[in-house]
Amino acid sequence: MHDEGIDQLRTRVLTPRSGDKVSIEKRLKAEIVLMRSHARIVEDRSGYLVCEGKYGRGVADLKEASLFNVANQKPSRWHPFKSHLYAVHGVLCWAVLGVTTD
Repeated sequence: MHDEGIDQLRTRVLTPRSGDKVSIEKRLKAEIVLMRSHARIVEDRSGYLVCEGKYGRGVADLKEASLFNVANQKPSRWHPFKSHLYAVHGVLCWAVLGVTTD
């Protein structure tokens, strides 16, 4: 059952975004809430999020996102984003779903 939920979430996240800025940001926020329930949140404060998922440890620091390999703590992905909202969404996609959405 848990894997089915992840697969449905992965399909939802990978669906192309369309609409105005407000509707896209509402969709991102809804997807973030769903992905957070599948991640272990290590630290969450204004402008900074650290989470762990099946695919690694994700860090969203302001407008930058990084994914670290859990075994050796070396970065496996890094990407600058246009806002913290997009960085949090990106890092959760990497850590929880193992997908890139940019």
